[in-house]
Amino acid sequence: MGANQKIRVCHLISGDLWAGAEAQAFTMLKSLSTCDDLDIQAVILNNGKLYSKLCELGLETHLIDETQHGFFAIRRKLTDLLHDQNIDLVHSHRSKENVLAGMMKKKGFTKKLVQTVHGMGEPFTGLRKIKTSLTSMMNRSYTRRFFDRIHAVSHDIEIRLKKYIGPDRIVTIHNAVDDDFFIARPDISKIRNEFGFDDNDFLIGTAGRMVPVKGYDMFLKTARIVADKNTQAKFLLAGDGPIKADLEKMAKEMGLSGSVKFVGFRDDIIDFLGGLDLFIMTSYHEGIPVVLLEAMALGKPITATAVGGILEVIEDGKSGILAAPSDADKFAAKCLEVIRDRELRSRLGEGAKARIRSDFSSQAQKEKIHDLYHQLM
Repeated sequence: MGANQKIRVCHLISGDLWAGAEAQAFTMLKSLSTCDDLDIQAVILNNGKLYSKLCELGLETHLIDETQHGFFAIRRKLTDLLHDQNIDLVHSHRSKENVLAGMMKKKGFTKKLVQTVHGMGEPFTGLRKIKTSLTSMMNRSYTRRFFDRIHAVSHDIEIRLKKYIGPDRIVTIHNAVDDDFFIARPDISKIRNEFGFDDNDFLIGTAGRMVPVKGYDMFLKTARIVADKNTQAKFLLAGDGPIKADLEKMAKEMGLSGSVKFVGFRDDIIDFLGGLDLFIMTSYHEGIPVVLLEAMALGKPITATAVGGILEVIEDGKSGILAAPSDADKFAAKCLEVIRDRELRSRLGEGAKARIRSDFSSQAQKEKIHDLYHQLM
C-alpha cells in the first residue's frame, strides 16, 4: 500500500434482524465511514432495517438476499461483486458470513480477514441444533485457517474464544453507543400515553430478542414479586422472538396481565427507553448488550444480572445495580430498593451516562477498529 492509499474494507453481515449485532454493525460502519483513509462498503444478506439504514447513510451498500438465494448462489454473487475490486480487508459479523469471508480469502479476493464475535450463540434443540452445530463447525474451521484477527466485544467472550483459538489473534474492543443517544431528547410521555399509564405509575422495562438466554422468565417472576409489593409498578417488555408466545402465556398464568405489557418491536427505541423509570436486564449470559449501553447513555438507572460482559460495563452501585442471576427474589429486592429511593435513581442515572461517555462511545470504538485495520495492513 502506498502512503496515501486508502484501505478498502468490505463488511459482510446478514441483517435479517434488527438486534444487538445489527445495531452495533450500523454504529461501527457509521463511525468508520468518516475516516478519510478508509474506503468502506457493506454487503448485506437481507433486505431489512440494517440495509435501509446503511443506504440512508449514503454508504456503498450491496444486497445479496439470502431469502432468494441459497448458500452457493450467494457465494457466486459475492465472488462476482468482489472480483477485481482489490479489497484489502473483509470484516464479517456472524458464522455464515465468516465462512463466506474465508472462501473469499481462499480465492484471493481479499488480503486480510477480521470477524466480530457479538455473542456466544443461543442453545437450540432438534433439527435446528444439528444445523447450527454444522455451521459452527465450519465457522471454527474457517476461522482457524483464514482469519487474521477475531474481535471479541467483551473480555468474557475473549476468554471463551481462547479455548479453541490461539490468543494471539483475539482482540477485545467493546461495543459502543451511537452518538445520537448522547444528544437525544426522548418523548418521555409517549409510552405512557400509548398504553394508558398515568403519572403515578412506575415504569420498569427491558428490550431485546425473545430467546431463552435473555432470562425473560426471570423478568416475569421479578414482575410478580415487585407488583405484589408495589401496585404502581408496571412492566414493559419490548421485542420479538421465538418464545414470545410462551412468555405471554406465562404472564397470563401468573396473573400479570394488568401489570406486564408486551409492546413488540420498537422503531422508537429512544422514546421507549427514555420513558422508563428503571431499565432492567435479567439475562443468563450476555456479551456487551447494546440496549443496555443505550439505556445508560440516556441516563436511565439500571438493575442487571452480574453475568458476562455486563460486569465489564456496570460498576455496581455507581453506574447501575448488579444482582445474582437466576434469583428472582434477590433481583426483585434490588429493584424495590431503586423504586423507593429517588436520590439513588438520580445518582445511578448520572453515573450510567458518565460511564458510557468515557468508555463506550462510538469515537473510542472507531479509533480502536481503525488502528486494528492499519496494524493488519
